[in-house]
Formats: sequence, structure tokens, C-alpha cells
Amino acid sequence: MTGKRKIIAAVVAVCILVVAAVGAYYFLQKPGIDLKQLPVEWKKVDDLKLKEGASCAVYQGTGTLEKALTDFKSCLEQTGWSHVGDNCQEDSIFATFKKDSQQAVVMVMGRDPNIVAHLLISKAPPEEMKKAELLGEDVAGEDIADIPRYPGATRISYESTPQGLTLEYLAHAGIPEVADFYAGRMSSDGWSLQAMETEEENTKISSVKIGRGFAAINIKPDDVFKGYTNIEIAFLLTK
Repeated sequence: MTGKRKIIAAVVAVCILVVAAVGAYYFLQKPGIDLKQLPVEWKKVDDLKLKEGASCAVYQGTGTLEKALTDFKSCLEQTGWSHVGDNCQEDSIFATFKKDSQQAVVMVMGRDPNIVAHLLISKAPPEEMKKAELLGEDVAGEDIADIPRYPGATRISYESTPQGLTLEYLAHAGIPEVADFYAGRMSSDGWSLQAMETEEENTKISSVKIGRGFAAINIKPDDVFKGYTNIEIAFLLTK
């Protein structure tokens, strides 16, 4: 390679490096989140655009963790985000929100009065989208009048036949709590407990009601959503 060609190659290489560096800086530092509804005491100190289209903003403010969460929750809900749930720790709080196909996670941490909040907005994972869809509202159908629904559970399946009904619910609760609820409530509603069996993580409750029918309740961990319990109720009409 001649000396002139070497110089040209070196210049081209430098230009490529400069363009790549500018592009990387622009990709990582381009502002992606602007919450104009936040109280003035919150100051955004960093704004990053991450991989796969995710954005992260870092805020600093003063107060308490609870006050910080309230501020961000109010701001997000004003712009169409729906609050999904919280996870509270000793020195941090995580809150999840959803909007269309996006997911937002607010992480507030620190000790009073100095609080740091991270807001991460990304495309919701497929399982989270399915959960949001399932938990949005009951599927068409109706509950069985004398078999109670676990508080807060969502009906995700309904099948009717001339002989009876099969319903399925999803509840954000532990299996022991759900099993105790049905064992107690079925008895108080006139059902006679025939059997209650626990095998590994599954609990099955069988009950009968004279002149009414037979009910089998299968309580197990949900196959898709961690922390959720699947409740299947099969009711057979015998009268």
C-alpha cells in the first residue's frame, strides 16, 4: 500500500470511529422520558436509552419512599398508565405499570430525606402482556351461586354443559390461603367436605351438597405466572 493510500485509509478509519462514537453517545444519552407532571422538587439527573428500545430516567428528590411512589404513580396515571402492583422492601419500593404494549417500572430507594428514583420503560414481556390481558376482566360467563370466588380472583375460563360447569380462576395468593378459604366457606354455604388432599404443591377439595351436586376444587401454582394460584372448580349437577 502506497503512502497516500495509507493516509486515506487512516483518515477513513478515524472518521468511522468518530461516527460510531457519536452514534453510540446519541443512542445511549438521547432523552427518552419526560414526565412534566412530576412535582418541581424532583430533578432528572440522567436519561438513558437502553438496548431494545428501553428507556431509563434517573431522578433525585427529597421526602419519603411512600411520597416518592405517590408522586410517580400520580404522574404516570395522568398520562394513561395503569398501576399493576408494588413490592415494598425496607429501603426501596418497586412499582409496575402498564400501558398498551409497554411496561414501566419505578424503583425508589434511599433514606429520608434523600431519595433516588429510577423509571424504566420497556416493551412488556409476553408473559406480562398475557397476565395483564387475563387480569383485566373476567371472561364471559357467571360464577356458581353457592360456591364463592376467592377475593380478588379473576375468572379466566368458563365452560358450561348440561351436566354442570367448569370454571377457572387466577388469584394472586398462596395455595394454603386459598385452600383454607374454600374449606371454610364451602362448609358454611351448606356443602359437606368429603376430602381435602395435598400432594406436593397441589390441593384438591371435594364437597357434596344434597339435592344440589358435587364440586371438585383443584388448587395449584399457575403454570405461567409466578406467585399466582390457579383455581379450577368443576361442578356436577346431581339433582
